[in-house]
Amino acid sequence: MQGFFNSTFKTNPWLERGLLTGITRISKESLFSDLNNLQVVSTTSNLYSDCFGFTEQEVFDAMDEYQLTDRNNVKRWYDGFIFGKTKGIYNPWSIIGYLKNKTFAPYWAQTSSNALVGQLISKAPISIKDECSDLIRGKSIVTTMDEQVSFSQLSGKKSAIWSLFMAAGYVKPISFQSDTNEYHLALTNHEVYIIMEELISDWFNNNYVD
Repeated sequence: MQGFFNSTFKTNPWLERGLLTGITRISKESLFSDLNNLQVVSTTSNLYSDCFGFTEQEVFDAMDEYQLTDRNNVKRWYDGFIFGKTKGIYNPWSIIGYLKNKTFAPYWAQTSSNALVGQLISKAPISIKDECSDLIRGKSIVTTMDEQVSFSQLSGKKSAIWSLFMAAGYVKPISFQSDTNEYHLALTNHEVYIIMEELISDWFNNNYVD
């Protein structure tokens, strides 16, 4: 992958701009790596903050086209994503599923496996598990974390699980202090609540093992 990144994004004379997407870094770039000087756009960045999902107006316009009127439940199920200072961002995959089927369901849960998140929960300290329980009960939590955590650090840092949860969209930053890396977090929406409730249930049933 080093050669690919170098020849494609760093030394390629024919490429004006490149975009890499993902929820965690595979590794940290450096002066001596084959790819460096990246502009990292995280969950709390204002750059492109309205481009990671559908805005509320886009969702309501689409509902009008499909003659759907239950805006309150659509907001409850699929709204809640916050990027930078932009609120009211909806999960695009779930909205497309709702428009197609005209039924509320956790469409996002069907797109991939949640095994990594489940494994991190099952191996996490009891304090993290208590915080997960608080989130399920509708409470919010305050924690410190590093948004720039890399994949290799997920299992070695206590707060890394929240970095992954926020980057993946399970929790939203109600507020944060950039100087202290302190984040006030809550579950994103009802769809995420259903997903998290199942993960917690699997943890209690010991479905995730070391």
